[in-house]
Amino acid sequence: MKLLDGAEKDEAEIDNAIEGLLAREVVTPAPTDEERRRYYEKHPHESICGDLVHARHILFQVTPLTAVPKVRARAEAALNELLRDPERFAAMAAELSNCSSGRHGGNLGQIGPGDVVPEFEQALFRLGIPSA
Repeated sequence: MKLLDGAEKDEAEIDNAIEGLLAREVVTPAPTDEERRRYYEKHPHESICGDLVHARHILFQVTPLTAVPKVRARAEAALNELLRDPERFAAMAAELSNCSSGRHGGNLGQIGPGDVVPEFEQALFRLGIPSA
């Protein structure tokens, strides 16, 4: 390739020069974890990829010997606390959840149709936004 000054350079040499210039001159800021979290919370629809949602949960398991009113009261108390202080979700999942995901802040990752029980799937996809 002939340059404006008449010099001959091959495309690979020009590409390398451009990449070097960009690497030296362009600074890409790295967001903090807090900035990423804030962005995620302000743009929940961006976490949907086709028929996938990102979900977290706290499981209050009901078994045949479970005192349902007691479990319901505990779940409602947890919900009310989370409505006041959503930042506590991961800690409360670790403390209260009967699911192994509690060790990971209740994180279930990406869920698509057919990945979970129908009742949970319907609730997730009916909302149209990722469950948090």
